[in-house]
Amino acid sequence: MRNPFRSEAAAFRFLLLAAAALAALTAVGAIAGTDTVAAAALLIATVVGFYALRGRRGRNLATAPAHVGPPNERRLLVLAQEPVSDALLPELRDAADRVLVVSAPLARPLQRWASDNDDAREQARRRVDATVAGLRALDVDASGVVGDHDPVQALEDALRTFGGDAIAVSAPPGRAGARLVTRIRERYALPVTRLDG
Repeated sequence: MRNPFRSEAAAFRFLLLAAAALAALTAVGAIAGTDTVAAAALLIATVVGFYALRGRRGRNLATAPAHVGPPNERRLLVLAQEPVSDALLPELRDAADRVLVVSAPLARPLQRWASDNDDAREQARRRVDATVAGLRALDVDASGVVGDHDPVQALEDALRTFGGDAIAVSAPPGRAGARLVTRIRERYALPVTRLDG
Protein backbone atom coordinates (compact mmCIF):
# COMPACT_ATOMS: atom_id res chain seq x y z
CA MET A 1 0.00 0.00 0.00
CA ARG A 2 1.30 3.44 -0.92
CA ASN A 3 1.84 6.05 1.82
CA PRO A 4 -0.50 9.00 1.10
CA PHE A 5 1.71 11.45 3.00
CA ARG A 6 4.65 13.28 1.50
CA SER A 7 6.52 13.63 4.77
CA GLU A 8 6.31 13.14 8.53
CA ALA A 9 5.10 16.74 8.81
CA ALA A 10 2.18 15.98 6.48
CA ALA A 11 1.32 12.89 8.54
CA PHE A 12 1.43 14.98 11.73
CA ARG A 13 -0.86 17.63 10.18
CA PHE A 14 -3.25 14.85 9.23
CA LEU A 15 -3.20 13.57 12.84
CA LEU A 16 -3.98 17.07 14.13
CA LEU A 17 -6.80 17.41 11.60
CA ALA A 18 -8.26 14.05 12.67
CA ALA A 19 -8.03 15.06 16.37
CA ALA A 20 -9.75 18.38 15.63
CA ALA A 21 -12.45 16.54 13.68
CA LEU A 22 -13.02 14.15 16.59
CA ALA A 23 -13.25 17.09 19.00
CA ALA A 24 -15.75 18.85 16.71
CA LEU A 25 -17.78 15.66 16.41
CA THR A 26 -17.83 15.27 20.21
CA ALA A 27 -18.95 18.89 20.63
CA VAL A 28 -21.71 18.46 18.05
CA GLY A 29 -22.82 15.29 19.84
CA ALA A 30 -23.04 17.10 23.17
CA ILE A 31 -25.09 19.96 21.73
CA ALA A 32 -27.28 18.26 19.09
CA GLY A 33 -28.98 14.92 18.56
CA THR A 34 -27.72 11.71 16.95
CA ASP A 35 -28.94 12.65 13.45
CA THR A 36 -26.74 15.72 13.47
CA VAL A 37 -23.80 13.67 14.76
CA ALA A 38 -24.18 11.18 11.89
CA ALA A 39 -24.28 13.98 9.31
CA ALA A 40 -21.28 15.69 10.90
CA ALA A 41 -19.36 12.39 11.00
CA LEU A 42 -20.02 11.84 7.30
CA LEU A 43 -18.88 15.37 6.45
CA ILE A 44 -15.74 15.03 8.57
CA ALA A 45 -14.92 11.61 7.08
CA THR A 46 -15.28 13.10 3.59
CA VAL A 47 -12.96 16.01 4.38
CA VAL A 48 -10.37 13.77 6.07
CA GLY A 49 -10.53 11.26 3.19
CA PHE A 50 -10.06 14.03 0.63
CA TYR A 51 -7.07 15.34 2.54
CA ALA A 52 -5.48 11.89 2.73
CA LEU A 53 -6.03 11.08 -0.95
CA ARG A 54 -5.44 14.46 -2.61
CA GLY A 55 -1.69 14.08 -2.93
CA ARG A 56 -1.67 10.56 -4.40
CA ARG A 57 -1.80 11.53 -8.06
CA GLY A 58 1.59 12.16 -9.59
CA ARG A 59 3.46 11.13 -6.45
CA ASN A 60 5.34 8.20 -7.95
CA LEU A 61 9.06 8.69 -8.02
CA ALA A 62 10.66 8.58 -11.43
CA THR A 63 12.63 5.38 -11.89
CA ALA A 64 15.38 4.19 -14.16
CA PRO A 65 16.11 0.57 -15.03
CA ALA A 66 19.45 -1.02 -14.27
CA HIS A 67 21.89 -0.82 -17.16
CA VAL A 68 21.71 -3.89 -19.40
CA GLY A 69 24.63 -5.04 -21.53
CA PRO A 70 28.33 -4.20 -21.47
CA PRO A 71 29.24 -1.18 -19.30
CA ASN A 72 30.24 1.01 -22.26
CA GLU A 73 27.26 0.11 -24.47
CA ARG A 74 24.69 2.88 -24.90
CA ARG A 75 21.12 1.70 -25.39
CA LEU A 76 18.35 3.87 -26.77
CA LEU A 77 14.66 3.12 -26.60
CA VAL A 78 12.64 4.83 -29.36
CA LEU A 79 8.88 5.16 -28.91
CA ALA A 80 7.49 5.59 -32.43
CA GLN A 81 3.89 6.76 -32.05
CA GLU A 82 4.39 8.72 -35.25
CA PRO A 83 6.65 7.81 -38.18
CA VAL A 84 10.26 8.79 -37.47
CA SER A 85 11.62 11.13 -40.13
CA ASP A 86 14.60 9.84 -42.13
CA ALA A 87 16.35 13.13 -41.33
CA LEU A 88 16.37 12.17 -37.62
CA LEU A 89 17.86 8.72 -38.07
CA PRO A 90 21.53 9.91 -38.04
CA GLU A 91 20.81 11.63 -34.71
CA LEU A 92 19.52 8.32 -33.30
CA ARG A 93 22.55 6.49 -34.73
CA ASP A 94 24.90 8.90 -32.97
CA ALA A 95 23.02 8.58 -29.66
CA ALA A 96 23.40 4.83 -29.11
CA ASP A 97 25.13 1.57 -29.90
CA ARG A 98 21.89 -0.44 -29.78
CA VAL A 99 18.35 0.76 -30.43
CA LEU A 100 14.99 -0.82 -29.70
CA VAL A 101 12.03 0.74 -31.51
CA VAL A 102 8.66 0.30 -29.77
CA SER A 103 5.25 1.38 -30.97
CA ALA A 104 1.87 1.15 -29.27
CA PRO A 105 -1.20 0.48 -31.44
CA LEU A 106 -3.36 3.59 -31.68
CA ALA A 107 -6.74 1.85 -31.30
CA ARG A 108 -9.76 3.46 -29.67
CA PRO A 109 -10.94 1.94 -26.37
CA LEU A 110 -14.05 0.45 -28.02
CA GLN A 111 -11.89 -1.18 -30.70
CA ARG A 112 -9.61 -2.66 -28.03
CA TRP A 113 -12.59 -3.91 -26.04
CA ALA A 114 -14.01 -5.58 -29.15
CA SER A 115 -10.55 -6.93 -30.07
CA ASP A 116 -10.81 -4.98 -33.33
CA ASN A 117 -7.34 -3.51 -33.26
CA ASP A 118 -5.73 -5.39 -36.15
CA ASP A 119 -5.48 -2.26 -38.28
CA ALA A 120 -3.93 -0.28 -35.41
CA ARG A 121 -1.40 -3.06 -34.75
CA GLU A 122 -0.53 -3.18 -38.46
CA GLN A 123 0.09 0.59 -38.52
CA ALA A 124 2.28 0.26 -35.42
CA ARG A 125 4.17 -2.60 -37.08
CA ARG A 126 4.78 -0.42 -40.17
CA ARG A 127 6.15 2.42 -38.00
CA VAL A 128 8.48 -0.01 -36.24
CA ASP A 129 9.64 -1.73 -39.43
CA ALA A 130 10.31 1.54 -41.27
CA THR A 131 12.35 2.97 -38.39
CA VAL A 132 14.31 -0.25 -37.84
CA ALA A 133 15.06 -0.56 -41.58
CA GLY A 134 16.26 3.06 -41.72
CA LEU A 135 18.53 2.55 -38.70
CA ARG A 136 19.94 -0.72 -40.03
CA ALA A 137 20.74 1.04 -43.31
CA LEU A 138 22.96 3.31 -41.19
CA ASP A 139 24.67 0.26 -39.63
CA VAL A 140 22.84 0.59 -36.30
CA ASP A 141 22.14 -2.55 -34.24
CA ALA A 142 18.37 -2.01 -34.20
CA SER A 143 15.33 -4.15 -33.51
CA GLY A 144 11.68 -3.41 -32.92
CA VAL A 145 8.48 -4.55 -31.29
CA VAL A 146 4.80 -3.62 -31.20
CA GLY A 147 3.89 -3.16 -27.57
CA ASP A 148 0.92 -2.61 -25.30
CA HIS A 149 -1.80 -0.17 -26.40
CA ASP A 150 -0.70 2.24 -23.64
CA PRO A 151 2.57 3.80 -24.86
CA VAL A 152 3.95 4.21 -21.33
CA GLN A 153 3.22 0.56 -20.54
CA ALA A 154 4.85 -0.43 -23.84
CA LEU A 155 7.97 1.46 -22.72
CA GLU A 156 7.82 -0.17 -19.29
CA ASP A 157 7.74 -3.63 -20.85
CA ALA A 158 10.63 -2.81 -23.17
CA LEU A 159 12.74 -1.34 -20.38
CA ARG A 160 12.32 -4.54 -18.39
CA THR A 161 13.85 -6.66 -21.13
CA PHE A 162 16.02 -4.34 -23.23
CA GLY A 163 17.00 -1.81 -20.61
CA GLY A 164 17.79 1.62 -21.90
CA ASP A 165 19.97 4.59 -21.08
CA ALA A 166 17.77 7.14 -22.85
CA ILE A 167 14.35 7.43 -24.49
CA ALA A 168 13.48 9.19 -27.74
CA VAL A 169 9.80 9.82 -28.48
CA SER A 170 8.17 10.42 -31.83
CA ALA A 171 4.84 11.66 -30.48
CA PRO A 172 1.67 12.96 -32.13
CA PRO A 173 1.62 16.72 -32.66
CA GLY A 174 -0.18 19.04 -30.27
CA ARG A 175 -1.39 18.44 -26.74
CA ALA A 176 -1.66 14.67 -27.03
CA GLY A 177 2.04 14.40 -27.83
CA ALA A 178 3.01 16.89 -25.12
CA ARG A 179 0.98 14.95 -22.53
CA LEU A 180 2.61 11.69 -23.59
CA VAL A 181 6.12 13.14 -23.28
CA THR A 182 5.25 14.62 -19.88
CA ARG A 183 3.95 11.25 -18.63
CA ILE A 184 7.16 9.57 -19.75
CA ARG A 185 9.37 12.21 -18.11
CA GLU A 186 7.42 11.91 -14.85
CA ARG A 187 7.70 8.11 -14.90
CA TYR A 188 11.36 7.56 -15.84
CA ALA A 189 14.58 9.07 -14.50
CA LEU A 190 16.19 8.83 -17.92
CA PRO A 191 16.94 11.47 -20.55
CA VAL A 192 13.81 11.81 -22.71
CA THR A 193 14.06 13.54 -26.08
CA ARG A 194 11.09 14.46 -28.22
CA LEU A 195 11.82 13.86 -31.90
CA ASP A 196 10.55 16.65 -34.13
CA GLY A 197 10.81 16.92 -37.85
